[in-house]
Amino acid sequence: MRVPSIALIGFLPQQITTFISTIQEITQQDIEWVTELTDQSQVSLFEYIDIIIVNQRQSPQWSELLAKSGQSIHSYLVCTSQDQADAYDAWKAGADDFILAPWSPLELENVLFEKPNNLKRVAEKAFYQHQPLQIGIKSYGDHRYFSADQILYLKADNNSTDIHLTDETITAFKTLKHFENTLPFPHFMRIHNSYLINTHQLKRIQLGNNLCYIGASKIKVPFSKSYKHHVDFLMSHIAKNNYLEL
Repeated sequence: MRVPSIALIGFLPQQITTFISTIQEITQQDIEWVTELTDQSQVSLFEYIDIIIVNQRQSPQWSELLAKSGQSIHSYLVCTSQDQADAYDAWKAGADDFILAPWSPLELENVLFEKPNNLKRVAEKAFYQHQPLQIGIKSYGDHRYFSADQILYLKADNNSTDIHLTDETITAFKTLKHFENTLPFPHFMRIHNSYLINTHQLKRIQLGNNLCYIGASKIKVPFSKSYKHHVDFLMSHIAKNNYLEL
């Protein structure tokens, strides 16, 4: 397992020690390569670093540093906080990922060794920012293309996933977990073991019946108690944008 170079912003010495021990547990390697960035003059180092992790609550200037680090498409930018509501500010500032603290070794491994290599890679995201995200599904010699905003929701079907579009349904021979890790958050959000929804197509949330209504025809998609925090975050996310409650 290749160990990436990592910079930490806004972490206390004890937190850095814990972070290093967790990485050692994951990689089974002795490491002394974690860098702490505390001064804006060190921003020039970002181009040499694979992953930058920012502790939002302990770094008052984190958004400014994040904006400067975004000038380099090499680094994968991760924000972390003990408050899920901070995820919205992280995405808005241009982060590539958000981890809710405290982290488990599995969550940290996923962010450091899996997500930086998928479609959310910074260089690819920079390209997508200039045009709508297009999705390609390949099955043997058949290549299907469609806009991400055509997706209503995705439903797990054993080891495959049914992608429900506005005008048809496509089956992809990949797990729902694959799409959760690949499609951009919070544009796409897991609300159930079997469902991932396009939040841009959300029309209604019915908390009493644990239902989300998706698309113009208001298709009912259930959310589960284990993913209720995602629904709560989604409602908070909507309220923080251009929103007027009448």
